[in-house]
Amino acid sequence: MLKVDAYATPAKLKLPRQLRLAAIVALFIAAFFAVYAMLKVPQVPELASAGAQTTADMLAQWRQGHVIVLVRHVERCDHSSAPCLDRADGITARAKEVAQSIGQSFVRLGVTNSDIYTSPRTRTEQTAGFMFNKAVASQSWLAECRNGMLENALKHKVRQRNLVLVTHSECFDQMEKELGVHSPLTPAYGTALMIASGEVDGAAHILGSVNEQQWSKVLAN
Repeated sequence: MLKVDAYATPAKLKLPRQLRLAAIVALFIAAFFAVYAMLKVPQVPELASAGAQTTADMLAQWRQGHVIVLVRHVERCDHSSAPCLDRADGITARAKEVAQSIGQSFVRLGVTNSDIYTSPRTRTEQTAGFMFNKAVASQSWLAECRNGMLENALKHKVRQRNLVLVTHSECFDQMEKELGVHSPLTPAYGTALMIASGEVDGAAHILGSVNEQQWSKVLAN
């Protein structure tokens, strides 16, 4: 039986060698299964490097009006040392051109057959406004990022019309969780997550992601 001094400090309390080894082994096993579980979950492909067929599939679905796309707002001012565009809860001044560049990519992709909504927060409203050069209608559920992201998106998806949603990284996480996929990194500002709505095969699924720098390669296909 292990005797413990009632006045011993934590440094004086030492587990037997066998227990220490068992604890280390248990930690390694737990870490192994955590990594294994993560690797089993399908990853979100980057469209710029996923291959021509994956990109072609996204473009075909887009032309048919079968795509839901989440766009993360551009650089937020309260998380940056860069000057604000105007309001402190909005985007940085330098992010304005980034939003406009992303918007031009969507124009090249084709947005005449699309419905566009934004989260009501300043940084997303500004992003959407500069992307599409107009005020964009807001939806509160695009700021809450709770269970039901996919359900809400599908409710607002008009058949054979694409749906563009300007939102937050937390909503990316929730949508990926509901679709059973995983992205190891927080999406960069301005990243777009493309989702097939399921109008073709009856099941919504991830098509891939594209960040602001990757659009030219994706659109070149």
